Amino acid sequence: MTSEDVVDPLDAALNELLVHVAEQSSDRERRAAILDIARMAPPIATWPPEMLQELFELSSWVGLRRRLEQEGGTSPSEGVGVG
Repeated sequence: MTSEDVVDPLDAALNELLVHVAEQSSDRERRAAILDIARMAPPIATWPPEMLQELFELSSWVGLRRRLEQEGGTSPSEGVGVG
């Protein structure tokens, strides 16, 4: 195994999230586009600060949604699907 074979845990988590989102989409083109992003995205360590901020905001929203759903509350995206 070389250092190129090792995947950063944050990159792996993002990839897993993208694959999960793709699997939830009923739109074939959208699913393919999301999977392309999962395969082609550069390592998060190379992202500019603006992209990192977007990722932080997305992860905060996902965490809030998960917590609300676990508590039996309403999802912040009620009525919004992935396609």
